[in-house]
Amino acid sequence: MRPQEVVERGVQMLAGDRGAVLVEQQSAANLRWANSTLTTNGMTESQRVHVVAHPQVDGGWGAATASSVVRTVEELAALVEAVRSEARSAEPAQDAADEVGTRPSSPRWDEAPEGSSPDELRPVSALLDDVLPETAADHF
Repeated sequence: MRPQEVVERGVQMLAGDRGAVLVEQQSAANLRWANSTLTTNGMTESQRVHVVAHPQVDGGWGAATASSVVRTVEELAALVEAVRSEARSAEPAQDAADEVGTRPSSPRWDEAPEGSSPDELRPVSALLDDVLPETAADHF
């Protein structure tokens, strides 16, 4: 799921409870050398979802948070429900504050997150040619 979809669905799943859904998206381009030779290159991507719930409980606002790797709507629903359940059974938060008002979404909200690519490592590989006997740049 795209990060925007995870956030929007997660917020809907929080229903009337206060809370937030955050998505941490990471990408990395990797080069690996062994014996002065480029052995592998590749891309990695990861996405971690953080859910915070602040439901109203007797005497104030409960609070709970959890994070997980989420790949499906069902996994997101399970994470949100686990956080809501934990927050509802919690003692009132001593540091509860007024809810932050809503803000308009960013004009870039629907854009894909920026990522890395192996092309970004070409300059590094070329510089390593000067110090390694094998031609690292030839492996791209």
